[in-house]
Amino acid sequence: MTEETDLEADQVLLREDVQAVLLGVPSDQRPLKGTAGLLDWRLKGMVSRFLKAGHITGDAGEIVLVPMLRGECRKTLIFLGHGKVSDSNLPSVKLAHLARVREQLLKLKVTRVAVSASAFTGIKRGDIVRELGGIDIVWAQ
Repeated sequence: MTEETDLEADQVLLREDVQAVLLGVPSDQRPLKGTAGLLDWRLKGMVSRFLKAGHITGDAGEIVLVPMLRGECRKTLIFLGHGKVSDSNLPSVKLAHLARVREQLLKLKVTRVAVSASAFTGIKRGDIVRELGGIDIVWAQ
């Protein structure tokens, strides 16, 4: 079941029923904006350090999985590279890579994922739900 209410970044990290968080990372946007930027701030710059070290580039189609333990709560942060923000085909590029994200979520046995709404601007939520078929979605702002 997909929840229609958007959660704040803090809530996503604290919810025990959310096993993974799907974030978008453009290759040419620093500092990060949206949910990825908020989570970076809450995680004391962890995402920025990964970017600076080259572990995450944001190239279109890149998928980086980062396991995280916060207290007793385990999560996997999933960074989906979106390519350049200026790419006029950006919504279709993002949507095209969600099938690969779904494969990763299934391998990790994730049943509920928080999806950054800000990372998928220009894409109907119903299309995202369809591409991630069978996995419950909670929307994060």
